Amino acid sequence: MDFNSAIKLSTCSASLLIHFLLFAFVPKSATYIQQPFAQSSSKGQQPDTLVCPSKCECEQTSNGINLHKESVAIYCHRGGLNDSDLLNILHTISNPQTVQILDIRAPSERPNTFQWNDNVNRFTTLRKLVLSNCGIPALSQSIRLPNLIHLDLSGNRIDQLQIGSFIGAPLVESLDLSHNHIHTLPTSAFLYLKKLRRLSLSHNQLNDLPASLLRGPSALMELELDGNKLKAKQLNDLFTDVAELTRLEINNCGLNDEQVNALQLQRVPMLRRLGIAGNNLTFVPSTILRALESLDTLDLRYNSIKVLGPCAFCSCNISRIFLGYNLLGLTPSSIDPEAFADTHMRELDLSHNFFDQFDSQILANAQPTLKILHLSKNSLQGFHGRLVHTLPKLTHLHLAGNQISSIPYLLPKAYAQLKLLNLSGNVLEDLPTNMAGMLPWLTTLDLSYNRFSSLSSAIMSSFIERLEQAYLHHNPWDCQCAVQNLQQYMLQRLSYRNVLDYEHTTCAKPVLLKGQPLHRVQKINDCAVLFGSTYGLTQASELLLLLAALLVAAFLVSLIVIILLYCGREHKQKAVYVTREHSRTRLTGHPLDVASAGGSTNSGAPSSLLSEPLTSPSALLLPNGNNNNNSINKCHTNGHFNGSIPITGSTNTQSTLLNLAMGNGRPRIIHNHNEGTAIGRPIVRPRTPPPPGSMFVTF
Repeated sequence: MDFNSAIKLSTCSASLLIHFLLFAFVPKSATYIQQPFAQSSSKGQQPDTLVCPSKCECEQTSNGINLHKESVAIYCHRGGLNDSDLLNILHTISNPQTVQILDIRAPSERPNTFQWNDNVNRFTTLRKLVLSNCGIPALSQSIRLPNLIHLDLSGNRIDQLQIGSFIGAPLVESLDLSHNHIHTLPTSAFLYLKKLRRLSLSHNQLNDLPASLLRGPSALMELELDGNKLKAKQLNDLFTDVAELTRLEINNCGLNDEQVNALQLQRVPMLRRLGIAGNNLTFVPSTILRALESLDTLDLRYNSIKVLGPCAFCSCNISRIFLGYNLLGLTPSSIDPEAFADTHMRELDLSHNFFDQFDSQILANAQPTLKILHLSKNSLQGFHGRLVHTLPKLTHLHLAGNQISSIPYLLPKAYAQLKLLNLSGNVLEDLPTNMAGMLPWLTTLDLSYNRFSSLSSAIMSSFIERLEQAYLHHNPWDCQCAVQNLQQYMLQRLSYRNVLDYEHTTCAKPVLLKGQPLHRVQKINDCAVLFGSTYGLTQASELLLLLAALLVAAFLVSLIVIILLYCGREHKQKAVYVTREHSRTRLTGHPLDVASAGGSTNSGAPSSLLSEPLTSPSALLLPNGNNNNNSINKCHTNGHFNGSIPITGSTNTQSTLLNLAMGNGRPRIIHNHNEGTAIGRPIVRPRTPPPPGSMFVTF
């Protein structure tokens, strides 16, 4: 065997050994690693991670002891869903057995449009199902939700029900079928809903009801039939099978004073709430009310009642009366002092009754116990002192829709005891900074439908954040400014998002965020000083840019000043000055020649003019005595002169002329051509080069 063959054999042997080791040991190791996961999964110690549908919001809770007992709530309230979206939502949830709440509803301006999907039956542990405003045309005949308790199918297009529609949901206690198109009901439509406690058939197209319609849910406690055209006889037939009824709503059913008085309400003696609003009533039906000893709440809104006579509610235990949208404010003394006699009033609604002034004294017997007062949609226009001054126990005040434009900085003391204040639908833009001091017990504030674009940090920290509930929807919120505190407040109360209508607490600015719910905005800029909010800059970034701009501007100004100073200096250095400017002596053209020590006159030497005679000729005696040849000719001038004189000759001669010039001519510069020294400011030299050893005296 050669050397190469030995190497190949060794390589093959090593490869076989490695493969043997892998096959022998890796599977065992894998089994060893996977078993704990399998055991953990079987024991439920590692719950699946919740994957929330993209168009929904989810909540996951656990009892803290056994993690697999978790429950999931899914909320899809944005609207605009179709069949494909619904199917995607139902399939996204990997473990439908954990979902207990599935709430799919849509705002009126953006409804859903899909049909019933039997994939809902996969959620067998579902306890609450809401499919509201979804355009569902009909129900499935195979609903299988054995644990369902609450079913809301309101706002759809359901036009009829079958006998077995709810046979697969026997535990339903609350069923809402309001605002559909149901026109007929089979006799046994609700036969299998033995545990039904609340049924709403409001605002359908029912004109006739089977007498035995409610024979199945004999324990029914709440019945809503609003908006259906029904007769008193049909209603009386229903009362026979629901003796335990505690709430009856027959508002807007086309009844009148005669029809209402024909109701046999004594068949439902346990009735605690009666709604007969919107039935063209002109007076309070006191006769039938006296037969209801348990009656606590009476709704008489949207009628035409002008007067409350004496003992209108006597012999009743009524404590809550709703009289809104009547005509009580049009008649002087419309409320008799004895109207609320023999009552224990806690809540009274007098909204939209055309009151332009209101004095709480007119409530007479209701004053000592009244806690809730509704005065919305009148014409009160402010917080008047006599509004609530005789109501010592008042805690809730509703002043919505009264065109209130501001809240005074000093409220009467009667308002300090309030716990709820409703100011929705007014024209408020801001709040006083001392709201916390004026309303120390306030827990709920409704500011919806006003003109708020922002709330100051002081108001947020001292007042809003200590409130339990603040209704802020339908305001033009500016999300390009600092609303982080407001967003944080909303997120802390996310469980109230439906009650507080977070979906309509939306941004009005900037354009890119318009209509987006404020609590879902990812990035909110703080308040910019000038332009930062327009370009998405924060206040800090904007201030840095402003500071940089100021520094650049300061640098440019400094540079311009330096350039101007430098140019001015150059100009002064190159300028020619006139000496003895005050002189009026005429300038002459006589040349002044200064000869050499030999005394000869150099006619070709540079010459100039003096502004004035330096001195008399007799004084121009040079030290060497050459008074004729080395003299300076007298120059008589009548104007100004600028120029220079070359002075040649001996040092003594130059010194003499220098002294002479300094004393009389005020030279601007004296330049010694030999030594290079100068006195005064330099100016332009003569064009002709001076002879060696000369001196210039410039005037």
